[in-house]
Amino acid sequence: MWRALVLAGLVALTPSAAQVSERPDSVRVTVYHSGGEGDPSTFADPAPDEGLAFITETRTIDVPTGPATIEFRGVASTIIPQTAAIDGLPVPLLERNFDYDLLSPGALIGKSVGETVTLVRTDKKTGKTNERKAVIRTGPNGVVLDFGGTYEALGCSGLPERLVFAKVPDGLRDTPTLSIRTNAREAGRYTIKLSYLATNVNWAANYVARIHGDRLDLSGWVTLINAGETSFKDVPLDIVAGTVARQEGEDKAVEPKHLYHWGYCWPTDIRWHKLLMAMQDIGRFADARLPPPPPPPPAPAMMADSMETVAVTGMRASQDLGDYKLYSLNGTTDVNARQTKQIQLLDQKDVPFARVYYIEVPSDEEQHAASVMLRMKNSKKNNLGLALPAGLFTATELSGDNAPVVLNRTGFRDFSIDSPIELELGNALDVYVRGKQISRETIRRSSGNRERTTGEIVVENHKTAAVDFELRLPVSEQLKIIDESVSHIVTANGMTWPFHLVPGETKTLRLTVEKAE
Repeated sequence: MWRALVLAGLVALTPSAAQVSERPDSVRVTVYHSGGEGDPSTFADPAPDEGLAFITETRTIDVPTGPATIEFRGVASTIIPQTAAIDGLPVPLLERNFDYDLLSPGALIGKSVGETVTLVRTDKKTGKTNERKAVIRTGPNGVVLDFGGTYEALGCSGLPERLVFAKVPDGLRDTPTLSIRTNAREAGRYTIKLSYLATNVNWAANYVARIHGDRLDLSGWVTLINAGETSFKDVPLDIVAGTVARQEGEDKAVEPKHLYHWGYCWPTDIRWHKLLMAMQDIGRFADARLPPPPPPPPAPAMMADSMETVAVTGMRASQDLGDYKLYSLNGTTDVNARQTKQIQLLDQKDVPFARVYYIEVPSDEEQHAASVMLRMKNSKKNNLGLALPAGLFTATELSGDNAPVVLNRTGFRDFSIDSPIELELGNALDVYVRGKQISRETIRRSSGNRERTTGEIVVENHKTAAVDFELRLPVSEQLKIIDESVSHIVTANGMTWPFHLVPGETKTLRLTVEKAE
């Protein structure tokens, strides 16, 4: 690059009176996920700006006598400063600050307007350098240098040049820093806990069921994303299932305004004769059939500004945390900046399940295809018995030639231990339902008129296998069952009429109901 910015004679970034904690002794990271209320499928896409991480740092600090500033360097760049808490410091806190004006070429120039710097230019032929003192008058969006009354724009000489700064301006930091002011009567060394919330960290759960006969193998993975600029090395990791209530507009990290250095000069080192010859060659061969360009070089394993993906195993069984569930990683891991991590949550074999076909009682006489769901119990007897956090569920089954086929992808809500699990698989092609109205009349009563309807619901099984089928009707105070040819039961899905149909069988439910007009 033909111009660069160099820091020379770098001085301390903080006043000499400040006590600095360069890094924590240990860190624990607890991540809360976020998704749309009432729509568990949104948990499968861990949008980093919606999640929260609770960071707990242990630090050893020296507190001097009298008024002092103590700085905690290396806190998360996406810290929510107002959530910071310090435990274990037996001296009063006078003030707390978060410094996020980070050191960059643009910020360095912007904070140095009016300051004297050194311009170093290099002769291309001899390689010799020439140094001149100058005062920065404008920047960083176009830097103008004052050489004792003569003004030049940086980078417009056509020569390689760079600026050398004697110091870092006050207020610039090379890392996010949280500072406190104390006034201790006696000096002392203390081990404190610094805790705070940070954004741009989120997680989600994904499940895959591989169906074979009347059993399935269920695997679950946690996807953890850290889209921030701060890495956490060799840390214990917890994830919390359940949606944390957040205050609209309050839980946001401080976002610094980034300053960039730009130069606006016409390039003076273009070899014009070669450029003209190249343009003539382009025109001369414009109609020629040129061979296709070579393929681009392969991308590196990981670009500096891309997201890295790694996988680790696995999580310990959940613990109750109030109304939430806490899952802890076995051992420690690195939660690196700009990284997506996969952590195995479970891998259970031979889980028994049942396919259940169902439909809500139709209100018309059209033919309707039944829906099919997968039903199982989350118990140890059924090779499960784990608290399962919300996420996305994918069901697969082997086809006739043993190729896996995706049956459905659906939202997966939180399921506690020993609770029933019902998951959609889609529509059935060979199980149909048709309604037929027999009669309708108005029943006049002093308490209000009611409409009485009698109908028949016909269920047909055209599959080559027997099916379990359920007709469903939501429970309502306005609706009353007057007569039914098959007794119903009340479940979490409402009033339910269960049927078992062998291949080719048809069954009919005759139903009379009353509803307030």
